Amino acid sequence: MKTVYSFLTAMLTLLSGCTIEEEYSFSEQIAGKWVGSRRIVFFKDSSSDEYLSTGKCESQTEFILFEDGNLYFEDYFETENNSGRTDFCELDSKTSKDGKWIILPAEKLSFRLTNTIDSSEINIKPFKVNLVDYDNLEIRYKEFENDEGENIGYYVYKYFRIYGDYESPEK
Repeated sequence: MKTVYSFLTAMLTLLSGCTIEEEYSFSEQIAGKWVGSRRIVFFKDSSSDEYLSTGKCESQTEFILFEDGNLYFEDYFETENNSGRTDFCELDSKTSKDGKWIILPAEKLSFRLTNTIDSSEINIKPFKVNLVDYDNLEIRYKEFENDEGENIGYYVYKYFRIYGDYESPEK
């Protein structure tokens, strides 16, 4: 009986000895489909606002990070109707849906897309990526001022994981 307890103790120790963070690399942990859920704006005076109307469509951004470094990316913006109010969210056709992503030092990400109008390269370089848990990701983007001249320090976009099988586009 003592042998059985020793065996069970040893197995429990082995099984509980590593976490997801230790078992998978950072790129394996963040690979998957992510959909925006919220945008929080942090101003230079240390105040913040997560309910700005300008974030409604931008928070619908979705992307798939494939383990091979390919990227599927959809970005949305708000359009206005004749009265100057927000009408609906529209897909940004300037940004290609296909791109590349790489991990930079200190667990930062870089997205490389192509402008579909003039074929120029678009680089999106967030300065902090936080995998809150396996299903929640936060990306902090550095900004200085927006179109309304507000004194924005940075944005934090929150994403949640969508499960499914996604095939990387062949390049």
